[in-house]
Amino acid sequence: MARASRSAAGAVALLILGEEQVSQRVAKSSGEGGEQPNRGPAVGFELDNSVGWLRPSSIALTGGGSFVRHRPWQFVAPSLLAGGLLLLTLTSACNRPTPTPAELGSLDIEAIRATTETYRRAWLAGDAEGVLGTFTEDAVLLPHHGDPPITGKAAIRNYWFAPGPATTITELTITVARVSGNATLAFVHGNDTVAWTTTQNGTPVRSANAGTYLNVMQKSDKGWRIQAHMWDDPANQRQ
Repeated sequence: MARASRSAAGAVALLILGEEQVSQRVAKSSGEGGEQPNRGPAVGFELDNSVGWLRPSSIALTGGGSFVRHRPWQFVAPSLLAGGLLLLTLTSACNRPTPTPAELGSLDIEAIRATTETYRRAWLAGDAEGVLGTFTEDAVLLPHHGDPPITGKAAIRNYWFAPGPATTITELTITVARVSGNATLAFVHGNDTVAWTTTQNGTPVRSANAGTYLNVMQKSDKGWRIQAHMWDDPANQRQ
C-alpha cells in the first residue's frame, strides 16, 4: 500500500510540478531557409531520483522567434489533473487506520447494571413508562417459545401493556452473570425469576416462572438503553 501511495503521489506530482519557468529561444535561421514551423508545445521530462518519479524539465512553444515562458501545468488536461487527485485521495483513504472503539469501562458496567435495576424496579412498581424508558426507540423483543419478534417501542407497549385484565408483578429478581462489549455497544446476560397475578373472571390467578435472558445494550446521550431483549423459560407455572 505504501508503494501505491508513492505511485499515486508521483502521478499527481507529474501533473502539477513545474512552478519554475523555463524558456527556449526559437529563432529564425537564415541558413536553414526561413522560419521554423509552429509545432505547438514541446515538453521535456527528466527522472528525479530523490523522489522516484519523472518531473517536467522544459516546455516551450516552437515558432515565433522569441523567448517563450510557461509553467508545465498550463498544458495539463483538466481531466488528467482531476484523475490524479482522485487517485491520491482514494489511496490515502485506504491507508487510513480504522478507529478502534473505546473499551467498556467500569463506569459503563455500573451504568448497565443500573439500567437493569431500573427495569426491574419499574416492573415491580407497575410503571409502564418506567419500563419502556429503559429501551431504545427501535428496540426489539425476542420472546420465549419461538414467538415472533416485537419491534419498536410502540409495539412493545402494546405487547406488554395492552388494555385488558390487569397483570401485577409481585416478584422479580434479575441476576447479572456477565457484561461485555465496548463503550458504545454491549451485552448483559443472566437469570431471572418472576411471579405475577392476573384476574380471570373476577378470580386472582397467581403464576411464576424462571429462566434466562440476554440484553443487547446501546449507549446514547440518555445513557445505556436496551436495544434487544431476549428471554427463555419453561411454560408458566400456576401457584
